[in-house]
Amino acid sequence: MGANIVDSEESEPTTDDDFFALSHLFSLSELNYVDIARKEKIPQLMSRWPLLAELAQYDKHGAEKK
Repeated sequence: MGANIVDSEESEPTTDDDFFALSHLFSLSELNYVDIARKEKIPQLMSRWPLLAELAQYDKHGAEKK
């Protein structure tokens, strides 16, 4: 699987993300920004969709074997 569900820090921000827009407007792209609300949603998604959690574990272990 190509999509990494667990690690949200590597994913690209959306264009409607205010911080993303401001960081590009003022050339602040080097700041280390963590979207806490987004990080809190991941465990909720995993509990609602057990298959996502299982696939994320499979992807994690598959990456270690490569």
